[in-house]
Amino acid sequence: REAPAAGEGATASADGAEVYERLVAITAQWVQAVGLRAGLSDEQVRDAGCALLPFGSYALLEELMPGSDLDLVAVVPYFVDRADFFAGGGLGGALLAHGAANLLAVEDAFVPVLKLSLGGVAVDLLLARAKVPQVPRRPSLTDTLHLYSRCIDEPDALSLNGCLVAAEVLRLVPSAAAFRTALRAVKLWARRRHIEGFALGFPGGVAWAILVARVCQLYPNAAPSTLFSRFFSTWSRWKFGDLVEGTALPVLLAPLAARASDRETAAPPATLGLSRSEWNPASWRDRSYLMPVITPTRPRLNATRTVTRTTLAVLRNELERARELLQTQQSGGATAVLERSPFFSSYRGYICVHVFAAAVSEQRYWRGWVKSRISRFVGALERYGRIERLHPLPTAVRVEPPPAVLR
Repeated sequence: REAPAAGEGATASADGAEVYERLVAITAQWVQAVGLRAGLSDEQVRDAGCALLPFGSYALLEELMPGSDLDLVAVVPYFVDRADFFAGGGLGGALLAHGAANLLAVEDAFVPVLKLSLGGVAVDLLLARAKVPQVPRRPSLTDTLHLYSRCIDEPDALSLNGCLVAAEVLRLVPSAAAFRTALRAVKLWARRRHIEGFALGFPGGVAWAILVARVCQLYPNAAPSTLFSRFFSTWSRWKFGDLVEGTALPVLLAPLAARASDRETAAPPATLGLSRSEWNPASWRDRSYLMPVITPTRPRLNATRTVTRTTLAVLRNELERARELLQTQQSGGATAVLERSPFFSSYRGYICVHVFAAAVSEQRYWRGWVKSRISRFVGALERYGRIERLHPLPTAVRVEPPPAVLR
């Protein structure tokens, strides 16, 4: 059985919008409580405000797909410390008091996150602090860009960057409606074929969105069904990397040399050093990436930097399979493309990584930590073993631990 991670177990019928509004109210109350403890007056606390901004699939699709997380970033004023966010008596405690479950604080992640489930919806909640006394409760894009430029530290800027990437992707596509329909189909295909997940060496949600958006740009008047077909014909033949370093052709939604828009020039303070992470085609490191899919806002990041030689081989095989099915089957091609992958009968050999812990809370954290290192494990196997194709399964499988482990 698939093992639910922290925040998993969401129901397809759960109302993401309802949960979002509940989280807005809980977060606002928490920020007010933090302000009062910091010595602010009642009037200052009342005016301080906060915002809860969506990013990822929820921002791009304006709805939750079955099994998807509700990705949100809480934007708060300067007086809120990160410790207030993660402490047991902080926002996590407030969420538990309002019915949240499966709460897991991952403070040491590249982008720190609170994972939880509320009302049957899986939630990933980030924090972005800005050097401002007040945050608009419903910020416009201009407001968000200003808050981005006032971020306090690197995790704050990285957290808020996801919202700007989603907004820019939607701005750059000819038809948001056609883009959303095509993206839903592509994400469903990736899930059923077990080829999703940044941590596992496959494209994540942002990368899939950029790939679909680029196809929309190439075929601006195409219907969603045509975009779905063109997605596979385009990327199955794209010049991604191979055994020769530096051969990959990057996927860009706007030319790097194009005149920068206000959104593109918006950036966090230079003192945060995020420019070090920006994708640079002149850099040997960045030229060595096998599948560079570049985000359209600054800092421009490679959304597929974990893709390895063997996971790219798996992805290419799936893209070619889909292209052939859509090309040869006039009717029923899309249905065949979306068939679930027979993962456990597709390969001659399998490696199983067992993850055990003494308590459920420890198990959730430990399993997440191990999953975040899978791409490194894949890379090590590629270097020291003669492996042509290595396919990490994106979902865990629950097994009962042997008695020896329990003792």
